[in-house]
Amino acid sequence: MLFKLIFFLLCLVIALFFIGFNLENRCDVSIIFHTFKDVPVVLSLLAAYVVGAFSVIPFLFGRRKKKSPPAVKEPKKKEDKQKNVPKNGPQIPIV
Repeated sequence: MLFKLIFFLLCLVIALFFIGFNLENRCDVSIIFHTFKDVPVVLSLLAAYVVGAFSVIPFLFGRRKKKSPPAVKEPKKKEDKQKNVPKNGPQIPIV
């Protein structure tokens, strides 16, 4: 549990450094009919992350129930197969 917390904090620090060093980097973002000028790169990456997270939601709720595996039939014992046959074999008259 402690490892997960440390890993999360480390990822958060790395993300903050990335954001801090890229605040001045800007780009134009074109969405079909409109172009946004001088958008910070960090903001466009954050928007892409949020859109990706929302695009997963239909798959999360649309998941069907897993089918249970078919029931395993118990193998029949040799005794069950030969119920009608006497223990000393079939009685065949010899002519």
